[in-house]
Amino acid sequence: MIDKIKIFESWKKEILQLKELDDYNVYLVGSFNDYYQKKNIAPKSDYNFMDIDIWITDEKYNSEKIKPLILNISNISKKYEKQLTTESNLKFDFVYCTQKNLEITHFKNDNIKKHKFKLLYPLRPHLKNVEEIEMIYPSEKMNEKSSMNYNKIKPTLLKKQIGIN
Repeated sequence: MIDKIKIFESWKKEILQLKELDDYNVYLVGSFNDYYQKKNIAPKSDYNFMDIDIWITDEKYNSEKIKPLILNISNISKKYEKQLTTESNLKFDFVYCTQKNLEITHFKNDNIKKHKFKLLYPLRPHLKNVEEIEMIYPSEKMNEKSSMNYNKIKPTLLKKQIGIN
């Protein structure tokens, strides 16, 4: 079995050294976060299809400033994706949004009925551009997990914001 934690740690060491990330908080969220924290472990068959979701946040939303950084991180991450799977069914997914939106969607979500916000993510398969979309939280997938009594683990802070935007 591929040691996804070891590959993730190598990725993390390389990516978090980027000076451009000093202006942002970087979080690991989602199912791989659960696996990483060894909580809510999914059946072994699910490990083959678990994306690594990375959310990059800032106090003020500035999509133009972060676009080159997101594309750079996405391209660096390709070599780690190749180590993780030959079928390319496991990948790093990056999202950029405000810190407030991450907190609403991942920390303070018990009473949230609907929350709309903008986010930015790189377009696959070539990762040469990013797209800005409006997201509605909770998503259908999150509602499904809630109905199955899935206990969401809080995001893991990988890097704390140093710079001031």
